[in-house]
Amino acid sequence: MTFKSWILTYTQKDSPRGDLARDIRRDLEFPHQLDTWRQLKAYLNNRHAMPAVMTTAYNAWAAYQKEQKK
Repeated sequence: MTFKSWILTYTQKDSPRGDLARDIRRDLEFPHQLDTWRQLKAYLNNRHAMPAVMTTAYNAWAAYQKEQKK
């Protein structure tokens, strides 16, 4: 499962992760395939993401990676 597919499962959540998921769903340029936190971070930096978004994205990436190892 890609990060994008994984995060989009949170679009109905009332949480920072849900907010991030909804933002990603609306972003038609968001990459379908990301292999590293560095790639996600670079994309968000290029989109001028706020620090709180970066923190949420980092935490989401860590959770995604943990789930992928199961």
